[in-house]
Amino acid sequence: MKEIQLLNIELSELKELIQSSVREVLSSTSSEDAGKSKILNQKEACEYLKISPPTFRKIRSRFKAYQVSEGRKVYLKNDLDLFLKENEK
Repeated sequence: MKEIQLLNIELSELKELIQSSVREVLSSTSSEDAGKSKILNQKEACEYLKISPPTFRKIRSRFKAYQVSEGRKVYLKNDLDLFLKENEK
């Protein structure tokens, strides 16, 4: 793991470092092909699932969300696919 000195770091540099670290973790997740999974924001997830944002907010607790910054979450396409498969009629 990299050693980081935080004494003289700009806020923008810290944000980029955190986002980079999150991307790294997401790409190395234990799921077999999660590294290949597309990362979607809420709008993209709604479009992919073909649902409205209010409906998405009602069901989003049913699949894993990844917090990338304060107030910002992303979703893996593979997780959404699994949700769709588990909820097929």
